[in-house]
Amino acid sequence: MNVKFVLFVLAGVLLEILSLRFLNAKIGGLNSLSFIMFTFLTGIFVVRSWGEEHLTSLQARLKNREMPSDENLDGGLMNLAGVAFITPGLFTDLLGFLIVIPASRSLFKDRAVQMFKRKITVGENWFFFKD
Repeated sequence: MNVKFVLFVLAGVLLEILSLRFLNAKIGGLNSLSFIMFTFLTGIFVVRSWGEEHLTSLQARLKNREMPSDENLDGGLMNLAGVAFITPGLFTDLLGFLIVIPASRSLFKDRAVQMFKRKITVGENWFFFKD
C-alpha cells in the first residue's frame, strides 16, 4: 500500500476527529449526535435515490474505455456525496454538500473527466479497484 495514501487517510481521520470535538464543544453532545445522525440519514437517502445502476453503468463504460455520459458522472458523484454524508465528520459533510449543489458539482465533474481521460489514454483497465 502506498505510504502517502496511508498518511493522507490518517491525517483526514485526525482532522475529522478534531472537527467533531470542536463541534461538540460549541453546540453540545446531543446536538452534535443529532447532526451526525441527520447527515448519515441524508447520505443514505442520496445513495438510495441515485441508485447503484448509475455507478454500475459508469464502471462498465470505463472498462470499455468509453467516456461516461453526464448522467453517469452525476450518478457517480452523487454516490460519492452520499458516502461523504455517511462518513461522520464536518469536512466530509462539507464535501458532500458541495457535490450535491449543481453549481459546484461541475468542478468535481470536470476533475473526474480529466482523470478518466488520462486513465483511458494511458490504457489502465481499472479505475477504482482492481477486480
